[in-house]
Amino acid sequence: MQKNIIKAIVNNKDKYSNIFLFLLHGRRKNEVLSLKWKDIDFKNESYIIRSENCKISKTMEYSLTPLLKDRLKLHFEWTFFNSEEDFVFTNPDTANKYIDLRRAWNNFLNKNNLPKMRLHDIRHLIGTYAINHLGLSMESVMLTLGHSNITTTHGYLTRNKNLSKMVINSILESVITPLNNNN
Repeated sequence: MQKNIIKAIVNNKDKYSNIFLFLLHGRRKNEVLSLKWKDIDFKNESYIIRSENCKISKTMEYSLTPLLKDRLKLHFEWTFFNSEEDFVFTNPDTANKYIDLRRAWNNFLNKNNLPKMRLHDIRHLIGTYAINHLGLSMESVMLTLGHSNITTTHGYLTRNKNLSKMVINSILESVITPLNNNN
C-alpha cells in the first residue's frame, strides 16, 4: 500500500500535484507552503527551509531531486506568481500562500482509491518506508525529515519480533565454525 501511495503522488498531475510531491520529499506542510522562489536555487539544485518556517527554528538546506527540479521549473514557467518574493505555491484566488489543503488531499485519495490518511502522514510514510522497507539508516532518515533528535525518527521503526533473532543468528553465524570445517 505504501508503494501505491508514493506512486500515486509521483504520477499525480492535478492542480496540487507539485505541493504533494514536495511533501513527499519529507517536508512539513508549512515548510512547503511558506517557500518563496528566492528559497529555490535551480542552478545549484537546492532549496532552503528558512528558520522562521521550520519546526526546529534552524535554516536547513536540501538538494532538489531531478523530478522535483523539473516539476518546479515547469511550475515557475506556468505561474503568474514567479518573482523572487512570491510564494512558490501561491493561491490564485487570494494571491497569498495556500492555507488548507485537506479538501484537495481527500479528493486525491478518493480519485486514486487510497485509504484515508492525513496530509502529514506522508512524512510518516517516508520514514517508515525508508527504514523498514528500504533498510536506510535512521540517521539518513532523520536528516531527510529534518528531525533534530534521532529519538523522533526512531518512532518510524516497525517493531519486528524476528529482528532480534536475525541479529543474534547473524552474530553467531559469523563466529561459529561449521562442524564439517572443524577438523
